[in-house]
Amino acid sequence: MLLLHKRLCIICIRKKGKKGCLLFKIDFEKAYDRVDWQFLKLTLEEFGFPVIISNLIMCCITSSSLALKWNGEKLDNFAPKRGLRQGDPLSPYLFILCMEKLSLLIQDKVDTRQWFPVKISRNGPPFSHLLFADDCLLFTEAKASQVRLVQNVINNFCRASGLKVNIQKSRFFPSHNVPRSKVIKFESIVEFHHTNNLGKYLGFPMLTGRVRISDFNYILDKINGRLAGWKSNLLSRAGCVTLARSVITAMPIYSMQNLWLPSSVCNNVDSIIRNFVWGRNSCHWVGWSTLIKPRLKGGLGIRTTRKANTAMLGKHVWDILNSPQKLWVQMCKTLNSTVR
Repeated sequence: MLLLHKRLCIICIRKKGKKGCLLFKIDFEKAYDRVDWQFLKLTLEEFGFPVIISNLIMCCITSSSLALKWNGEKLDNFAPKRGLRQGDPLSPYLFILCMEKLSLLIQDKVDTRQWFPVKISRNGPPFSHLLFADDCLLFTEAKASQVRLVQNVINNFCRASGLKVNIQKSRFFPSHNVPRSKVIKFESIVEFHHTNNLGKYLGFPMLTGRVRISDFNYILDKINGRLAGWKSNLLSRAGCVTLARSVITAMPIYSMQNLWLPSSVCNNVDSIIRNFVWGRNSCHWVGWSTLIKPRLKGGLGIRTTRKANTAMLGKHVWDILNSPQKLWVQMCKTLNSTVR
């Protein structure tokens, strides 16, 4: 996610120069349910799976059966002809192998210099795609030939794999130095629209400009939604403290691992915790500075949001110092030569 956010920042501020860049966010419709079994079998063979293992996997997949309910009555079972079963522990790994075929197809176009990836700096590593399960982001230069190539690659992959692009949810994001006339032309080629807001990727907001407090409202909404199902007036004080420590303080952790939250968001989360522990209309008998102390020092061990956010991001400092092989570390070093 650090890699993606830094990449988006570069795209947003690239206002000068002739070479614009594009980011495609591709959404696959009912991805798991549309995987072609023959494509999956060929993929397993190409990745070197023994025949006996491939046959065993295909036997597990093709032996499934489905049944529908009509007006409350179960209909006869029938056998599907494609797709991976949701909830099957093997399905995510098989789907990743299928998407790896798309990655190899894109990399082949890059190696043959047909696909022009995007660089964040002159000596920086090139980026052509980021894939995680069915979340697909593609990077290329803002040229009509490149847009057609992206469309051809996606279409060829969909024909082979059985997947289908969701035109309504797929979008592309142009850098600011791409003229409006070109953007309209690109829309006619790929048949879906451009956007200035790419929404979320892997649960994180894809921030493309100056950070706004409203970008993090989803954290507060998530916490308030959880609290709406609890009756704090029916819980003991110890129960409220336990829920605050184990549940509420843990809910923003996923976002805090890669994003520096605005101070107002951190303060709002802390305020929600205080009101839940003491009650919104009750007197706060002990100061917040005491509650956040460790239990050995007379506190309740509740973590402040800002300190938790700082601790979560601290692991990235370790990576910069000790994991130079990571792609996002290389990217940071090319952007700032003072990072060592």
